[in-house]
Amino acid sequence: MKLALVFLIAGLGLLSAGDYSGYYGGKYKGLWLEVSSESAPPGGVAQVRITLTEPKPIIRTKLYLRFDESAVEEIISVGAYSENAEATGIATRQGNLLKIEAVSPTGNLGKMPWFPILSISVRLRDGIQPGSQSVFSVEPESEFDQPDGTPWTIESNKAGTIAVDGELSIDDVFPGGGTIEPGEFVRIQGRGFTPASQVSTYAAPGVANYAAEALNVEYVSPTELRVSSDNPFSLDLRYLKVVNPGQSEKRFYTALYGIDTAPSLYDNLSAAKPLFAPRTFDSATLPVDPVDPSGAMFQGVAVQNPSQDAVAVRLELVDPTGVGFASTNATLLPREQILKDLEEVFPSLYIPAGSSLRIQSSAPVRLLGVTGDRNAGTMLPVIPSPPSEN
Repeated sequence: MKLALVFLIAGLGLLSAGDYSGYYGGKYKGLWLEVSSESAPPGGVAQVRITLTEPKPIIRTKLYLRFDESAVEEIISVGAYSENAEATGIATRQGNLLKIEAVSPTGNLGKMPWFPILSISVRLRDGIQPGSQSVFSVEPESEFDQPDGTPWTIESNKAGTIAVDGELSIDDVFPGGGTIEPGEFVRIQGRGFTPASQVSTYAAPGVANYAAEALNVEYVSPTELRVSSDNPFSLDLRYLKVVNPGQSEKRFYTALYGIDTAPSLYDNLSAAKPLFAPRTFDSATLPVDPVDPSGAMFQGVAVQNPSQDAVAVRLELVDPTGVGFASTNATLLPREQILKDLEEVFPSLYIPAGSSLRIQSSAPVRLLGVTGDRNAGTMLPVIPSPPSEN
């Protein structure tokens, strides 16, 4: 575990506070957090977003979001957004508490004005009473670190709500990231769509092609729209807006969540959702180290197929000299993902100190390492490196 932890901490120490001196001024010295207020019909999906009143650089966060479990049936997806699309993390639900541990090695989380740092898509229960409201609040024990490692002071923390109201909701967008080429389409699933529904896409401030793309909208049913464009357009660091006649509208900030067809046998990982950065790899490595399978410490790997075609993935353990000594293959269908403890992938296998996990795929995949302590309930993301960086 030592190498994995060193790798993560080294990444977090890339920049000093002085690199972001322009962001330390402004009206507020600390963070002003705001959870958005949303609405959705019973059984629909609402996307709660956490934003900063004023941009501040965040290198690491441990956020606790409390919600009304009687209203929320499922946490569907969690997205993290940083200026250079590098933020990544792990989210775990424990009853009515969602714990999110995220990192942004260059401190770009929180730097985009008017764009959330996190989004959480939740499905409401079918039988919930229309007109009711549920509160979503960031708990005071949440932590946000500056680039030099010192914690930000939270000066304001405004809770949000979900009102059970209306007929329109965006439940899902697929694909949830990447570039959409001419002739390809994006599926928007939800409820309340009409033949007159209009769709636009907008980028975060400072991202190329900020203006909305010209989209062709195909009405499929009240629960599905399909959109395409005559020109390539990206879904990374963007949101889609659906507008119905009468001006009812919904925004959806893209965050691809995967389908885990074979959940981990370990409870901590089976209850977790990886927060992948939009960055993809067809070849990459993750540091690994010996771990006692009977102990509390663990390390794992998460791989997700963001494409609309099946992908072949090879996982290979490599010793410190670069020689492979164990491997396994998997095929991931569109949107499918795996999140496994390495003990599940390579059971009872001794891993020499200084080893690494090499991942190769037939098409680019999203990738994330995981390290943590089962007894303490902690999980931290480990960011992969392309081969040229090793």
